Amino acid sequence: MTIGNRMKIRRKELGLTQKELASEVKLSQNYLSELEKDKFNPTAPIIIRLAVALKISADELLGMNEEKIVFVFPVLGLLLIFPCYNPEAGFFLSV
Repeated sequence: MTIGNRMKIRRKELGLTQKELASEVKLSQNYLSELEKDKFNPTAPIIIRLAVALKISADELLGMNEEKIVFVFPVLGLLLIFPCYNPEAGFFLSV
């Protein structure tokens, strides 16, 4: 799940409109809409302001708390990381 998806889902859970959230974090509604569509990556200060307004940690907003399955292929020099389960999207990764 992307940061934009997490922002939108959490905003709706809190019953906030884009306009209300944008006002609270001192952004334009248009820019917030673009962030939710993943057209831009927010800067660190904006991530912090969004996390505070959305009442979640910056780690949660960035998806750092999602469980992952890690595959290491040393012969090929590859490290692949996949989400294990995403409760919002309701899917499991099967391998």
